[in-house]
Amino acid sequence: MFSKCDFKVLELNDNSIYIGIVKLNDSLLKKANIMQPIIRDTSFKQIKKVDKKNYATYDEFIITSLNDYYNRMSSASQKDREMMLINYNRLYESWTKLNQAKSTQDFKDLDEQYDSLSYQLYLLGYKMSNN
Repeated sequence: MFSKCDFKVLELNDNSIYIGIVKLNDSLLKKANIMQPIIRDTSFKQIKKVDKKNYATYDEFIITSLNDYYNRMSSASQKDREMMLINYNRLYESWTKLNQAKSTQDFKDLDEQYDSLSYQLYLLGYKMSNN
């Protein structure tokens, strides 16, 4: 097809590991695009484990975190305490919704409430240990 043109030979490496050689037609491709490194798509997620939630562990984590946050709030300065009180009221409201979902045994809502409350606590710096 391109019998009268010279192909540019490029060696492909990924993190100093030789992958192979590619022959390119300079007249079809812009040099600036070829010389840029290959960017890999890192936006994928991989499921490593599927398991049932241990609600008792979640409850212990949430109660411990709420108690700690309350203690931190009570010893904070007046300005910080006002903001922390807004967060604490929001957390307590989520805890109330979670208990309502427990009483109705609506497991879909229960999972959503656990996820929401755990995420709110995560944003405040609390992490559940992976025991």
